[in-house]
This record gives sequence, C-alpha cells and structure tokens, in this order.
Amino acid sequence: MRPPPGKFSSLSLRDWRQFVRVDLTFHPTLTVLTGANASGKTTILNILGSHFDWPTNLLGTPVKTSSGEIRWAVDSREPRDGWKPDAAPRYIGTLTYELQGAPISRPLNIHPSQQYQVSVAEEPIFVPGIFVPSHRPLSIYQPLSALPLEFFSSELLLRRYVDQLRAQANGEHSSGTPLTSMKEALLAAAIYGEGNSSVERNPEARRVWLEFQEVLHHILPAELNFERLLVRLPDIVVCTRTSQFLLESLSGGINAIIELSWQIFLQSRGRGSFTACIDEPENHLHPSMQRSLLPQLIKAFPHVTFIVATHSPFIVTAVPDSNVYVLDNDRDERGIVSHLLDTANKAATSDETLRRVLGLDTTIPLWVEESLQQVLSEFSSPNLTRDDLEELRQKLIDLGLHEQFPNAVDSLIQEDTQA
Repeated sequence: MRPPPGKFSSLSLRDWRQFVRVDLTFHPTLTVLTGANASGKTTILNILGSHFDWPTNLLGTPVKTSSGEIRWAVDSREPRDGWKPDAAPRYIGTLTYELQGAPISRPLNIHPSQQYQVSVAEEPIFVPGIFVPSHRPLSIYQPLSALPLEFFSSELLLRRYVDQLRAQANGEHSSGTPLTSMKEALLAAAIYGEGNSSVERNPEARRVWLEFQEVLHHILPAELNFERLLVRLPDIVVCTRTSQFLLESLSGGINAIIELSWQIFLQSRGRGSFTACIDEPENHLHPSMQRSLLPQLIKAFPHVTFIVATHSPFIVTAVPDSNVYVLDNDRDERGIVSHLLDTANKAATSDETLRRVLGLDTTIPLWVEESLQQVLSEFSSPNLTRDDLEELRQKLIDLGLHEQFPNAVDSLIQEDTQA
C-alpha cells in the first residue's frame, strides 16, 4: 500500500563524492541550488528525481584491487590504496519529508558494475511531482501523420511526453519526439473539446485546450504578443498579434518555455500541491527571459514547489522569498559545502552575483583584462600624480575602455597597498 503523499522538507549529505557538508532546507515555494560546474547541483536533483520515476545512474571510479582486478569505487573521497568491500551499504545523508526522515545510502564501496544508484530508505515516501532534466529536446519538424482517435487523461499525456523525453535523453530509438507528443495532445484537445453535430464534445479536452493557452499568456514574454493556438492540419500554429508560426519555427528559448509549461500544466491537472525539480531552466533563454521565468512560473502555478539548479545570476536573484543555496568548494574542508544566501546578496546585480555568489574573479572579458594589464604596467609607481591619472584615463579612452577607469584605479591602489 502506497504511503500518503508528502513533501521534501530538508536534505543533508556528508562525506560522499565531492560533498563534505551539505544541509538544505526546502522552501515551500522556491529553492535554488547554484555553484560552479562539478559542485553537485545535478546530483542533488537526481536524488530527488528518483521520486518522480526519473532514476539516474552514477558512474564509479575505476580502481585496482589487491588481486589486480579493476573494480568500481562508488566513493571517490576515500583513499585509493587498500580499499576493501564494505560489510554493509554506507549511509551518506538524510532526506526529510514533512512528517519523517529517510536515510540515503550508496552501495558497497567496491562495486562490480561501472554504474550505480543511491537509494532513499527501503520504501521512499511518495512525493507527487515532475523532474525536468537540463538537456532540452531539439525542435525538429515532424508533421502529424494521423488524427488522434481520442483525448487521453492529463496523467497519460504527461507519461507519454516524459517517455519520449527519457528516450531522447538516453539515445533510444523512438517513433516520435516530446514535441510531437505535445502536438498530438493539443490537436486532440482542440478537436474533441469543441465537438460538432457528429462528434460528442469533451469538456475536459476543452478545458485543457483553453487553460493551457491561458498559462502561455502568463509565461511567454510580453514582447512576443502571444494571442492563441490554432489547429491548421496537420500542425499547431502559434498566433501572435503580428504573425503566425509553426511550433517548430519558434526560437529554442520560446519552445523550451512552452514545453516546460506543458509538463507543469499537465501535472497540475486535478492535483493540489506538488514539486517540480528543474535542472538549468535558463538553457536556451535570453537573459530577459531568465530574469522573468521563475516569477512567471510561480504566478501561473502558485501551488507548485519549485526546486531548481542553475548557473544563471538572473535565476539566482529572481525571487526574494526563496531559499538560495550556494554549493562552494571549501579549501579548508577539501570539498563542497552549502551556504544559504542572505537577502543582501539576493538583491545584487548580475555582475555582483557572478562575483560574490558564483565566485567569478571578474566579469570583464579576457581581452579587456589583458589590455588593462598592459596599460597598468606603465603606471607602476606608488606615487601617482593627477597628471598620471589623466594620462591613464586618456589611454583607456583611446582603447575604447573608458568605462574601466574605476577598475584600473582600484587595481593600482591594491598594488600599492600590497607593496
């Protein structure tokens, strides 16, 4: 018997893979995970994704045993020499739901297979939700070859879409694509939702057809001037105030938003609250759309708990009422630790976020940095005069770098201080 549905409350990881000490408390509306590449954001999402029928295989590290055999180590943080099989699975953390906690464990230390999975308790709590991977499907045009004979439930439509998405992500052969799956569903919703003198009207199909378009009015950028969807057999046409487009001819970013919205919309049909885990929602999106995506999703789906992993400073700072965790490589602890971002850092500009939160030393292009260094090398004296500063400013103007004058002066002051 399936246990009653729950919600993620917190997660902790200790001394496994790159993680030293990670403690997350999930916000009821939005939790954001950010950090450099290889900081473990996707790994954490994958642990949660196993609740949504999206299991992910992790790769072990090849090691040579004392007998000379190559085996696979599942915990790269342990010493390489003298490894011995564990007597039992090792517990690496805890996932807490609303009412109870569950241990997270990995397999035996030396594993016979290259791939392995972590497990959450013997029977994890059922958490309703969806998992959206970072690799978005390509919008390859594929006309619909036949009219759908019936309109299926939202649950089955979502399952069909996710099956196509999973097949594409795993490189498996499939007769269709996630986009064709969505087009077939929308076509059926339009046909059977309206009905006619010979075809019985389906009220649920009509609601899906109309309400999804209402979602798109909230989610799509205002400058697109979206008006409605139109069936022009055998295709779905997107109508704006000035133009009409096939779904496949829209930009990658617009299509990514439409397909993301489709998954969340289907999951929301007939449900109360649920969780949406999204890896790198900024993929294919212009910065202006990155900046507005999460606020618009939260407005369109107020009962959804979003957990996202991102590199985008616009996503990190998009929503003030949220928990934002930075996964950072702590040199003293020799691994990844988590830090909860404060309100002041959430209010930072994108440049400040890249530097203060994501650890980028500078946000200027490399060629600008090299040009600045070359100019600054001519002004190494610790006793800079007003004429020196004017000469520095003029050189930067001549190079088209006049906006970098404050940075250049700061660099010279720092050099003098260190000297």
